[in-house]
Amino acid sequence: MRNWQVLTIAASAVVIGVSAGYFVSQSNDVHVATNNTNTKKAATVMMDAAQEMKIDRVNRLYAKGARKLPFMETVTFTHHVPWLKGRSALLNDYSKYYRTSSQFISRSLNNGKSEEIYGKISQGDSFNVIDASKNIEFHLVVDLSTRYMHLYAYDSDMQERYLIKIYKVGVGALDPLSESGTETPLGTYRLSNKVGIYKPGVISNVGGRVIELVQLYGTRHIPFGEKGRYCALQGNPWVVDADSGELTEVRNFVGQYATEGNIRLHTEDMEELFSIVTSRPTNIEVVKEFYQARLPGREVDF
Repeated sequence: MRNWQVLTIAASAVVIGVSAGYFVSQSNDVHVATNNTNTKKAATVMMDAAQEMKIDRVNRLYAKGARKLPFMETVTFTHHVPWLKGRSALLNDYSKYYRTSSQFISRSLNNGKSEEIYGKISQGDSFNVIDASKNIEFHLVVDLSTRYMHLYAYDSDMQERYLIKIYKVGVGALDPLSESGTETPLGTYRLSNKVGIYKPGVISNVGGRVIELVQLYGTRHIPFGEKGRYCALQGNPWVVDADSGELTEVRNFVGQYATEGNIRLHTEDMEELFSIVTSRPTNIEVVKEFYQARLPGREVDF
């Protein structure tokens, strides 16, 4: 029997927003089994794995020319299109026809940097959309052990998948009585199309409490799950800063076992992800460890 040691990397405890009812787990432990005769090799593997988690190819979704992904199409805006008769086309018409979110199109017009369109879209402007003839879906894999989420684009006709980006996320608080070990349930779910886009100042009555929705959901909210156990992809909550009185994003959730089951991302990541996955049907698969994921198709190296 080999003589194994367990190396533990632990981050300091983080507790925030107690008065607002928020909770962040007391530790962020990663247990890595290594052979005590080969610690250096194990450390190298850990570093390689950490480097792999930095994958970010979102810019390839907006790329034109040779760098454009095979399921993307570059179109030129014109008010008169063959698939719309009787009136001039608007950006939302392109969004519906190509089944590509208006947020994505806006980002494409800004080279992926922003959803803001400074001025109206003009005749001759070019942008990327998902090819209307392609049966493209998206597949998310949440690894509870590392708190990373993989975003794949999947071409069901070609049975090929593309790893687009790996996001660091916050997941459910630790729960030893749960099958997953956390408040986030295991399983594969379809993201709902009943999504939320929120800005500071949008107020609602939630559970008898009148509150700005960004304080609960961040700026974006996408439910998933099944009856009796709904969760959501959402941004970090925002709280009122005691000194300025302004709403401020609470960024400590990401990377932690920190929620009541929801998957949280930093605002910029959640808004980017939202623009992509709301374009086409999207599954989210929650697993204890990544190797347990049932990924669709074969992976394309690009």
